[in-house]
Amino acid sequence: MSNELWRRLLGWSVLYFIARFLRQLIANIFALIPAVYGITRIESLQIGVAIGLASTIAVVVYAVIQYTYFRYQVTDDAILVREGILFRKQTNLGFERIQNVSLDRPFYLRPLKLVTLKVDSAGSSGEEINLAALNEVEATRIHDMIRTARQGAAPSIHEEETHASKGDVSEKFLIDRELGHLVLHGLTNNRAWIALAAIGAVFSQFADTLRSYVDVLGIDFSAMLVDATISMLIAMAFSALVLSIIIVTGLSIAGSIFAYYGYELTGTATRLTVRRGLLTHRTIHMNKSRVQASYYHQDWLDRVLGRLNLVFEQVSHQTNNEADSDRRLIVPSVTFPEANNLTKEVIRVGNPEDYHYQGVSIRLLIRNLCTLAIATTSLVLALHLIPELDALSLLPVPFALWLGLLQYYRWKRLGITIDGNIAIVRKGSIGVHYIVIELHKLQTTNLIQTFLMRRRQLSSLALTVASRTLVVPFLPQGYAETVRDYGLYQAEASGRSWM
Repeated sequence: MSNELWRRLLGWSVLYFIARFLRQLIANIFALIPAVYGITRIESLQIGVAIGLASTIAVVVYAVIQYTYFRYQVTDDAILVREGILFRKQTNLGFERIQNVSLDRPFYLRPLKLVTLKVDSAGSSGEEINLAALNEVEATRIHDMIRTARQGAAPSIHEEETHASKGDVSEKFLIDRELGHLVLHGLTNNRAWIALAAIGAVFSQFADTLRSYVDVLGIDFSAMLVDATISMLIAMAFSALVLSIIIVTGLSIAGSIFAYYGYELTGTATRLTVRRGLLTHRTIHMNKSRVQASYYHQDWLDRVLGRLNLVFEQVSHQTNNEADSDRRLIVPSVTFPEANNLTKEVIRVGNPEDYHYQGVSIRLLIRNLCTLAIATTSLVLALHLIPELDALSLLPVPFALWLGLLQYYRWKRLGITIDGNIAIVRKGSIGVHYIVIELHKLQTTNLIQTFLMRRRQLSSLALTVASRTLVVPFLPQGYAETVRDYGLYQAEASGRSWM
């Protein structure tokens, strides 16, 4: 192991620590609402400015202290980091446990031609290292050293800079995403409702202030509503709905463009490389051998537009299934042929649409429809027994019929197929999802039975890889046992590593 001294980051890394603190602050925005509300109630402008200035100074001082106590060292087989103010922590991340290496170029470091090297571990979710404000020479040298060490021959950190390893010579272009594709991705993956929920929570805190401002403008909504006809009220409600949809869609499209602008996927024989990002330019490297599953994700609007999102999943310890995690490589808004070609770069599999799937028992559909019927009947009777709501008693029926139709499609699509070392699970309702895994990467298999399932010779099969657990319920017991035994045989007899 190298005896190289501990190093400090460049002083510009203070900008990174400020940005990281602000991200953590925004992530806990709900806890800050009372404090922000209290500050806005301060009538003295001088006091408000003083509080804002003091908060800014505190953030900068905190970032400077973080920078002062941060040290890192790169040895022949590991990256070591010491950080923390009151509680010092040392992270030793061996090269063999590194899952992803990415080079980030955030907008505040780009003019300085500095990058942030992010190293993601295949172990605990909290075991990742960020080396901020490195120059291109240092970042490239560490990156190449990690890659070479994982191939079995670690060079010395003192060697001359290597801008490209031999594996990059054969790097080939796989796919890119233009602005139109990103707009489609924003339309079909609309998560802006989360932002609107946060805005709604903030609005409740500032409702009185907003009412006072509206009164100053001379707008009287009460008078407008008193004189409004039913047609006007319907038109206003419809306009509000359309406006909210436009806002939500715009936010979602903007988020897609910020995250995936300039998207380009390239590959070599052993790894995939993604370059993307508008404000922060990111370069993410993923070893093909560490891909645990290929996920064809298609919602209803994706199906209407003939698109899907392809997700390559790695070892995951995320509890919230974050879409933008570096543990998942997402190719947004691709067609089925494009998804098949990209999957073949990692897993040898045919077109998932062409396989014959073992379906699940109709008893699953009967159970779900009976549960839905009981819930709907109870709700209808409850509304009927309340005189004021009797006119609305049949309102749940059309919704129940729609949910029943979705349950039918879910049952119809749910299935599994085995082809050599490959298992494919199909699910979905309007949109269709396919999850492709390699059986030699199985971690555990389970058969789950209830008393009633045992009587009907049915069983639920659970296949677990490092990124997810696939559950196919209500399979014929004999088929489920065969798949379990065959999967365990592939995992034990193949001699291939799941990493």
